[in-house]
Amino acid sequence: MFRLFPAIGIPILLVLIAFAYAGVADNILLQWDDNRFIQDNPRIQALTASNILWMFTGLDLDHWHPLSWLSLAVDYRLGGLDPNYYHFHNVALHGLNAVLVMLLGVKIAKLVRPEWAGGALPWVMGFTAGLWFGLHPQHVESVAWAAERKDVLSLFFMLAGFLAYLAYVEARAQGSAAMRRWYILAVLLHLMAVLAKPMAITVPVLLLILDYYPLKRLQLTLKGDFFGPNRQALLEKIPFFFWSLVSLAMTLLAQVESGAVRQYGIWERVVNALHSAIFYLEKMLWPKGLGPLYPFPESLTALQMLQRHWLEVVLFAAITVAALWLAARGRRMLMAAWGFYLIALLPVIGLVQVSIQAAADRYTYLTTIPWYLLLGFGIAWLGQRGSRAGIGALACLVIGVGGFLLSETRQQVTIWKDDESLWRRAVDVSPDVPLLRGTLAAQYERQAKYQQAAAEYRRIIAQEPTDITYYARLVKLFAAQGEHGKAAEVFARILQKNTDVGVEPRILYIVAGEQYCLGGDYPEARRYAQAAVRTWPNDPAAAQLLKDIESNQCR
Repeated sequence: MFRLFPAIGIPILLVLIAFAYAGVADNILLQWDDNRFIQDNPRIQALTASNILWMFTGLDLDHWHPLSWLSLAVDYRLGGLDPNYYHFHNVALHGLNAVLVMLLGVKIAKLVRPEWAGGALPWVMGFTAGLWFGLHPQHVESVAWAAERKDVLSLFFMLAGFLAYLAYVEARAQGSAAMRRWYILAVLLHLMAVLAKPMAITVPVLLLILDYYPLKRLQLTLKGDFFGPNRQALLEKIPFFFWSLVSLAMTLLAQVESGAVRQYGIWERVVNALHSAIFYLEKMLWPKGLGPLYPFPESLTALQMLQRHWLEVVLFAAITVAALWLAARGRRMLMAAWGFYLIALLPVIGLVQVSIQAAADRYTYLTTIPWYLLLGFGIAWLGQRGSRAGIGALACLVIGVGGFLLSETRQQVTIWKDDESLWRRAVDVSPDVPLLRGTLAAQYERQAKYQQAAAEYRRIIAQEPTDITYYARLVKLFAAQGEHGKAAEVFARILQKNTDVGVEPRILYIVAGEQYCLGGDYPEARRYAQAAVRTWPNDPAAAQLLKDIESNQCR
């Protein structure tokens, strides 16, 4: 009977994931990386020798993931710019990843509890982990965003590599000749993973964590010789570390060349890293308020960030202490899960800050897997000890949580439907960030929704009255519609407030005069032009403006 579990469980898992992500059929390619990576990237629009060479050597798009470029090129070859090809393949890879999480859970359950082998409990653990992983809305960003092909593709190779590595260790313990084949396959899968996304550089350390638990091949001790008893486990990782170092070097070159690395203070980055580690777990346990971008709080000092996030810092320390305390007593499970989570997060935790985000949902795609496995193990463990009624309650819990996650994922998929819905959601989650409102306003402008765009610009100006950028955008918006009077009012507001906007006042007087003139308010236009001429009598632009106003010939 138990042998039927994969034949039943895997199709159910895939059908539920397909239903959860059915909405991607309505989603477009976005003006956020989709345009750079796909729409405006001629390098993926033809499978020529020069383009393939660029995929493996090009560093001009601040990323180095040649296999992901190649997969996008295949999609373009199949369907051009039809978004359904990119989205369908992302969903298909995500479904396969959920199946691999399920199989990984089954394998680990048998290692942790050998007495479960041959029964249903490993499959209960695996199915629960795969189901909740596959349906969790925290992973929508990695799946519904075409440009994040690198997430789903890289994780596919990583999970397959973990399974190959576990098979290698098992074959080695049995003295089987198949161990060489499994080892070579694990190394090749790791190479494919780092070629798909640099986040896979942590795999060698993650394999050592698997050696620590559940394989129990790695002995951690502060006394005696560490290398001796762990020699085999350490030497096995050399090829893995080699490919990780190659990927790391290429990625750093790409990001430095593109200027993506941000120079925030070290203590600000440390506090944000501690906060993010707990933030992701909070969103995993209660996935409400997920957004496409959580910006780094640039205006806050490290002390202010610590005051805001002190609880997360305390929780981080408490989990670490608890994991170490249990590990010292031979209970390694929490230490392995916590260590896997933190090591997997290390490239994206923000200690080396890339871009403007403090956190991103896509960073949980690999990192939270040990927690799904741990939750699945908990369900199986409770099921082993429960009565018939208790087992029924656990089944209802698994199904109920799965149903909740499915509903949330279907809703989250609609957020990625188009640029307007995406940035409207970003503003809803982080309403006090001018950058997000400015991006939303730009989307409104692109769709000729000028009133909504102007409203967003006015809100930004109210938040950031000294930032000339959004005054300029608002003026441009009004001027493009011929509402020169409104454009002039924006400049008048700046001048009346005597705000230090970082722009030469002469320019403001001249442009204000031009806008008043174009709007037909000649007295106001003359007043600003005369002020410009009086203050800068040798400026030809100011003199020309006054001449145009006097002759009623505004340009």
